[in-house]
Amino acid sequence: MDATREDLDGLELEHFAEDDVTLTFQRYPDDNGPWMLRMYWQTIDGRRECVGIKLSSMATRAENRAVPPPLQMPATGVPLTPGIVRELRIGDLIRAERERLDETRDAPAVRPAGLRESTWRRLQEVAAIYRAAYSAGGKPTTAVAERFGLTVGGASSLVSRARDVGLLPPTSRGASQG
Repeated sequence: MDATREDLDGLELEHFAEDDVTLTFQRYPDDNGPWMLRMYWQTIDGRRECVGIKLSSMATRAENRAVPPPLQMPATGVPLTPGIVRELRIGDLIRAERERLDETRDAPAVRPAGLRESTWRRLQEVAAIYRAAYSAGGKPTTAVAERFGLTVGGASSLVSRARDVGLLPPTSRGASQG
């Protein structure tokens, strides 16, 4: 669940520029909790990055006002044990939330002017294969290469073209971004 800018006011984000930080909430380990995982996101070098995490089984009144009613927390908490911390797979949680956020971004629905329909469909397929491999923890560019019978360099060019037309998010050299 995304928070609006108003939800961020009064929290520990006063020193950030307007619209610089996005805040998301989710219950852990499922929709019934008992934990609230709050993630702070910024766009850095064109990539959405998690820059902070807060895990709590309780909330202050101000926090409960910021959280929409289905996610409100009790005033008293559940102990955060070493076992709970060991169970958390923070990297997986960040990856899943980034994918959810990226799915909701505005991808182009129509092909750009000057791009052939067949090329547009191929780039859409490239993006789908890339995202699936990225989500599965595989090598996304290699997956594209295998699907189309290309070298990794050729697949990299297709992935780059898919990024250029907005079908995949921007990335930095050497870092996959689904």
